[in-house]
Amino acid sequence: MVARTLLTGWMVLLGAAASAQTPAQIGQLTKARQAYNQGQYEQAITAALDARRAPALALTATVVLGRAYIERFAATADGADLALAHGALAGLDPTRLTPNDRRDLTIGLGLTVFLEGRPGAAAELLEVALAAPADADPRAREKLFDWWATAVDRAAQLAPDSGRRRYYRRIMERSESELARDPLCTAAGYWLAASARGAGEFDRAWDAAIAAWIRAKQTPALGNARDESTDARAQIDLLVSAAIIPERARALDARAAQALIAAMRAEWEQIKNSW
Repeated sequence: MVARTLLTGWMVLLGAAASAQTPAQIGQLTKARQAYNQGQYEQAITAALDARRAPALALTATVVLGRAYIERFAATADGADLALAHGALAGLDPTRLTPNDRRDLTIGLGLTVFLEGRPGAAAELLEVALAAPADADPRAREKLFDWWATAVDRAAQLAPDSGRRRYYRRIMERSESELARDPLCTAAGYWLAASARGAGEFDRAWDAAIAAWIRAKQTPALGNARDESTDARAQIDLLVSAAIIPERARALDARAAQALIAAMRAEWEQIKNSW
């Protein structure tokens, strides 16, 4: 598949603090969660380590800590952070967590397993998190979906050629569900086009990519929407130019592929300019 930038951060931590603790202790956990959600991972780690000293907050604080280590690893590629995340999350008992904390733990485990090179297992864990109620922040849901689809895509690349299409049909079905839930989900639009291409449905991939290009511009203002829209369109453009157009041309008529590629590239440029 064409390389796609992995989206980290903004997977909002939702757990609630234990009411039996002092305001200062609860304040440290709240500070850790807020710092995480604001992308301040060093501060989140420091506050989570402090909050973990309170016995009743230790489990929830450890979930925050593990997630923050994952994000710091994503930023620095320091293997020690990935090992710390694994150590923090692997030993937690989910039955002792609130439903929100269990979901945050499941996401953390999925991301850790993915980064350790087991995308199929990661996809199974992240899909469970996707089945939970939607996030209050739509960006958090979209980024979680993007991680899940990326994990399934990586698993497809490791599978025998004869088994890859079932992975891409899985992404297609989930992308359709996400778009039914949120028609402006740019990640689902991208992955619908990418997975149709992976499944060998090149005409649908072409149509879905055009729709994704249009959809990316219509995305409502969430944070720095200009940068997000530009990045999404850059990835759609790469997918179309590097993969969908040449493969669709060869599928249509291998002998006339070069002429078809030139015609489709011209059409794609016209679409980009008009939309």
